[in-house]
This record gives sequence, C-alpha cells and structure tokens, in this order.
Amino acid sequence: MRKHSLPALYAKLLLLSLPFLFLLIYYVASDPFQVLRQYSDYDHNRVAQNEGMIGWIKYKRYNSVRHYDSFIMGNSCTKAFQSADWLQYVSGSPLRFFANSEDLDGLTEKLEALDRQPGQQIRNLLIVLEPASFNSAHNDFMHIMPPDVSHKSEAAFQMAFMQGFFSPRFLLPYLRYTVGHCSADKLRGIINADIPTREKYTNDAILHTESKISAMGENYWHQGTWKKQLSKQRVPQVMAPIYQPEQLEQWKEIRAICLHHHTNLKIVIGPSFDRKIMNSKDVRTLQSIFGSGVVYDFSSPRFFWMDDYHNFYDTSHYRRQLGQKILGMIYGSNR
Repeated sequence: MRKHSLPALYAKLLLLSLPFLFLLIYYVASDPFQVLRQYSDYDHNRVAQNEGMIGWIKYKRYNSVRHYDSFIMGNSCTKAFQSADWLQYVSGSPLRFFANSEDLDGLTEKLEALDRQPGQQIRNLLIVLEPASFNSAHNDFMHIMPPDVSHKSEAAFQMAFMQGFFSPRFLLPYLRYTVGHCSADKLRGIINADIPTREKYTNDAILHTESKISAMGENYWHQGTWKKQLSKQRVPQVMAPIYQPEQLEQWKEIRAICLHHHTNLKIVIGPSFDRKIMNSKDVRTLQSIFGSGVVYDFSSPRFFWMDDYHNFYDTSHYRRQLGQKILGMIYGSNR
C-alpha cells in the first residue's frame, strides 16, 4: 500500500461522516424533542412530542402546587374529555396523563409510577382507550418514558430519541419543514400545525379543530380525507379476541392499584367512525375483573346512534360534544 493511501482514506471517511456530524450538531442545538435540556414551556413546540413524557414532566413540575389526584389516562381520544367537563361529575385536581396510541404496557407503567410517588392519591381515574389499544405494543422514542418511570438508564432514554431523530420517517419531514419550509399542514404527525397543543396545568388538549368547524360549518366534513370517508360504505369490523394471560395480569394489577387508593375508576372504550368494534368476549373479561359500573363499551353496535360524522374530527377521534355525552352516561347517576 502506498504511504499516502492511509491519510487519503481518513480524509474520505471524514468527508463521508460530515453530514452525520452536521445532523448530530443540529440535533443537539435544536433539541426537537425537548429531552436534552429543561424548558419553561412544553406546549408550543412545533414538533410532535412524546406525550407520555410531557405529561410526566408536568406532573413532577406542578404537583407540589396543583396536588394532582385525578387522572385522565389512555390514548389521544382523551382530547374529547376536558377537565372542566369531568369536574362536573368528580371532585379533585385533574391531569391528563396520556400517550398517543397508548397500549396496555404503557398504561400500566404510568399508573405504577404514580402509585410509587410518596403520598400520591389517585381519587379518580378515567381510562380512555379504543379497541386497537388492546392489541398493540410500542417501544419507540414516541412512547419511551423517563428513567424514573421506565427504569431504563438515562443513556438508553437519550439514545432512543437520537435514533428517532435519524430515522427517515422523522428526519426527512423535519428537514422539509425546518430547511425546506414545507407547510406544517402537510406534515401532520411530525409537525404540529397549531400551537399551543395543550393547557399548561391540566394538560388538556387545546381543540383548535373546534374553531375550524365553527368557521367552516358543514364544509369541514366535505374536504380532504373526509370526502373519501363519506363516500365509502363502512362495514362494522369486530376485532378478534385478544386477551392473553399476561394482559389479564396487567389489568388485575391496575385493579389492585385502584383498590389500594379507593379510586373512582371508569374505563371507556370509545367509538370510531370506521366502526371498529371490540370483541364482546374481551369486554366481558374486563367487566368480570372490575365488576359492574366500571367498563363502558361505546364501540358496540348498539351505540351507532353516535355514528353521525358531525361527532368526529377524523375517523379515529371524536369531538368534545361526544365526550360530554359519554361523561353524562357513565357518571350521570353520581350527580
């Protein structure tokens, strides 16, 4: 090998690594997921966040002042259940502590973390899920929880976000937005088109879509993907039975935590416009674990009077007005 070959190889390797080094510096400088530094505001980030992590940060930061004792947990459909509406039926200090596409593992992990906090009360718990929530598991950077919740190391926690940043699914849209100035409306799921996204203390969703519906009226449901949805024939999809012994043990652990705290617990299986129905066998299994007056299956065909598209923001997320109806049905006797 010629003497200058090795330095030339190093130079080529350096040149090849420059894009990676640039992106690494860009990641550290921009901190898109707000995990490298602490911030006074977590609600105005244009980047879609790990919602479970944000909820935990808020809990730790504000609990000494707010004394949270009531929690709305589950997936993004929790947006339909605002604290002000919930407080018409329960008494407490609420926090929405959810995750997008929440699964049973994540729900159990979060509830266990609350249970471990010294002096923490769980007076009221509203769990909002959908049939798909019971048949999924997520281990990506959008669902990993901080070390004091997940028991993972800080290094593993940070590495998950760095890997998420470099994944094409995130990086390419992020660069299109930050460098290419692509519209946030075209990058939903990666970039938040509307900010702020949540209330500071309760972590309630700020429902920008309600303002759009007020402005557009009926036209809201005759644009974009809604055009296709309203033209399709929607056939009910009953999910296959999903519960395995491990999942049943997790539900029993949730029940044990609630019994320990004398929690007023309600579990809502919500409706979807695309008619995904939870298997009745799984519903009965849940009801056998928690007893009467706890589990409410609004995905059931008998509730298809709620199938009116005016009750939905999109095929998966229902509006606050439907959340209010559901609250009235499950807590009505408590008033």
